[in-house]
Amino acid sequence: MGRHNLGEYSRKQPRFLPPPRERGRAPVWSFKHLRSEPSPGRVGVDLDRTFSALSDPTRRAILEELATGEMTVGELAKPFSISLPAISKHLKVLEEAGLLKREKDGRMYRCVLDATQLIGPARWIARYSSLWREQLDELADYLKSEGKGGKSG
Repeated sequence: MGRHNLGEYSRKQPRFLPPPRERGRAPVWSFKHLRSEPSPGRVGVDLDRTFSALSDPTRRAILEELATGEMTVGELAKPFSISLPAISKHLKVLEEAGLLKREKDGRMYRCVLDATQLIGPARWIARYSSLWREQLDELADYLKSEGKGGKSG
């Protein structure tokens, strides 16, 4: 089995296919507009990098730890059963995504959460949540009408 590289340099984009139409009555959805790329001419956040950083459960747990306050790399590594170099790699990904800042304090590195980078993804999710909610409501209405009308035939 080959691994798929959907990293920073990949041109592959996830595809969202609309549900199949049944006898012309099912609502049709188009998800072509759901892209993480900023619109041309607009200043946007690098959503791909942020969502990629948040996709790993260890990195999300590190951010939860940092939400309580500033911590050293050693303190961050304690709750995890992985090596210190592995933690450092996770911290590097989070730092490149702008989610944390590392500051050298003598021989130790202190890490601080930078939650401002989460504003862009939160706005992106909020913008589409009403669309998703609306489409799910339409689907529920359609399924209810199919349940009532489909049993009599």
